[in-house]
Amino acid sequence: MASSKAEYAEVAVDALTGPAAGALHYRIPDSLRDRAVAGARVRVPFRRGHSEGYLIGFPAVPAVEELREIAAVIEDVPPIPADLLELGRWIAGRYACALAEAFRVLGPAAARSRPRVKVSLVGEVPPRSGRSGLVLLFLRQGPADLDRLSELVGSRAGALAVVRRLERAGLVTVETDFRPHRRRRRRLLRVVAGEAEEGETPAGRRALAAVRELASPDGPTIAEVTARAAVSATVVARLIREGKIRMEEESGARHRPVPGPAPGFAVTLLCGRERLWAYRAAIAGCLRSGRQALVLVPEIAYATAMATALGGDGDRRVVVLHSELSDGARLEAWRACREADLVVGTRSAVFAPVSHLGLVVVDDEHDEAYKELESPRYHARDVALERARAAGAAVLLGSATPSLESFHRFERLRTAGRAVARASLVDLRSELKAGNRSLFGRELRERAGRVLAAGGKFVLFLNRRGYAGFVLCRECGWVARCPGCELPFSVHMGGRELRCHHCGAGIPAPAGCPRCRSRAVRPFGAGTERVQAEARAAFPGVLVERLDSDVAPDRRRQLEILDRFAREGPAVLVGTQLVLHALDHVALLGVVTADISLHFPDFRAAERTYQLLEALRGRLQAGAHLVVQSYTPDHYALAAVARDEPEHFYREELAVRERMRYPPFGSLGRLLVVGHPGVAEQAARELAARLREPAARHGVTVTGPAPPLVPRVGGRERWQLVLRGREAQQVAEVIRAGLGGVSTRAGLSVSVDVEPLDLT
Repeated sequence: MASSKAEYAEVAVDALTGPAAGALHYRIPDSLRDRAVAGARVRVPFRRGHSEGYLIGFPAVPAVEELREIAAVIEDVPPIPADLLELGRWIAGRYACALAEAFRVLGPAAARSRPRVKVSLVGEVPPRSGRSGLVLLFLRQGPADLDRLSELVGSRAGALAVVRRLERAGLVTVETDFRPHRRRRRRLLRVVAGEAEEGETPAGRRALAAVRELASPDGPTIAEVTARAAVSATVVARLIREGKIRMEEESGARHRPVPGPAPGFAVTLLCGRERLWAYRAAIAGCLRSGRQALVLVPEIAYATAMATALGGDGDRRVVVLHSELSDGARLEAWRACREADLVVGTRSAVFAPVSHLGLVVVDDEHDEAYKELESPRYHARDVALERARAAGAAVLLGSATPSLESFHRFERLRTAGRAVARASLVDLRSELKAGNRSLFGRELRERAGRVLAAGGKFVLFLNRRGYAGFVLCRECGWVARCPGCELPFSVHMGGRELRCHHCGAGIPAPAGCPRCRSRAVRPFGAGTERVQAEARAAFPGVLVERLDSDVAPDRRRQLEILDRFAREGPAVLVGTQLVLHALDHVALLGVVTADISLHFPDFRAAERTYQLLEALRGRLQAGAHLVVQSYTPDHYALAAVARDEPEHFYREELAVRERMRYPPFGSLGRLLVVGHPGVAEQAARELAARLREPAARHGVTVTGPAPPLVPRVGGRERWQLVLRGREAQQVAEVIRAGLGGVSTRAGLSVSVDVEPLDLT
């Protein structure tokens, strides 16, 4: 929307915060009339200084008589398209956030202007190793800016350090340019045909495999390969020098055909494990009509693989968007979305500026990764639905275990799928009565013995790391707790160390009770450390590996453990959800206990447990077996898994939700007040009093304040208020009314979450 005739501008100013924060009006000076378009990033005077913001409208009559003028239009940042401007207002209303916060997530990642740093080689230079060698190798193809080198090295700080080192050595020159960035072409990797991998290092083999797996018309880049293969850029540089990989420049942009009419808003929920064929068919139909498709996936690791699977025969312009791209790469990808056929990305890709949206696909729509954890705390699935509704686009939601909200709300289409692994339940109450006090029931132990005897492998799953859940005195009931968080310490190192899984604090395990001086202090519960110890005792002479974030804090260490487990003959792997990547070649999976997640104090506990168990089962081969152990095996979530009857779970869980008015039969809001002891509680009570009147007007109930499951972090208290209403819009209105005009005291914060995933 041009503004050449407009005199006034509505600006969502970054410095305005809080749920009730709107926009300010400014005068557009004559010198900026041609550039001050809707969606433009601008710099404006604010209080005694300046702030940036987005120009979101042109009011005919300003809110006040005396207006200040817009100081500048930031041309480095492309304007937000008109359809996304409307979406921004919807987000601010739906999730009770400031307008500026909503528009911030709509713009490209590099929304802050900064100079372009151009790096060039000085003549011929000798080969170097490490990151310096990789940068020099890259620069032999021509000058590059720092954003591109950041993508190559893995971080802007790392690239800057390398460039400064090379500049001091006289090997490169550095120029700073404050003009707007021009669109760049990415350099892509290709494996050279016929190159053998014999004699290659494990890291080199992984890198070559990643280039092949990620091959597409628009990838992979060096950053994508290093992330997938968990190797350093040095490994890729060596393969390029040895001629095993070549770099090539991506092709230029193509013009898209004239789009046909929008198909009309309609939502279909695809239930089942085999959904890719349906996505391909829908995307093909969308592209034939000249419109664009947007595909969302929950994890970065899936984005490039999904783009490859849906990219066709190389004739489609595919753009991949995710947070691991550098700011410069994300800005280029954001710009490329206008002419793309298909955009694939994670949560924030829902804001990709496609110009003619015809189809939105949300894969694994139940995944909680679609929920943003910082304000605005939007859910990408719901934003995608609103965006498709406004554009008249079709929507495919896909999941083997749909969320309760989607299952209840949308028409379902169950897809044909492959055969799944069989499942059985073990009643741990019966095991205890029979005198079996170990972690492994008789069925699990017997099946494991048969698998090992046949030379196979199996996995033991427990979603709790450490040796035990907590330490307790059997005489007086004292429990060792973290002084900063007031949560029970978990037991590690075979009982020798206590560690807080929330803040990371640790202390040596006490020899006695500090309260009653008794020596009867014992660990209770089980973690992966203890499961590994008992598995070694139960299956002597067999390799028993452990995979959790304690032993494998990074991707490289995880791959090492998985590789070792895959190479061994008979072997056991114990771990948390990281073991998902090892389940495709095992004969048996034992869930040591399903009760940890099933009885977690949250209204989504049953749903999460069912989805987790089905995700584990879905990774197994058809001939494998899943054994689930529990003290409550008659729970409907577990029974549905054992009998492979998803309708049974959804029927029972929906009845519980309806009775308690939990989503999808109502909407929730959560206000979390964090501050110094005493201050936070008082502020929460004052906030509750402010909410009562608007809540009564809108038919919303307010519960609390009360301490959440984690009542204290780092010595700061946490108090929460829970709002319940029929619609999310009602809850958001009450929050805005209650927080409007409230000034946050020093050391006090209030976070807002409309439709939270949990209340813990």
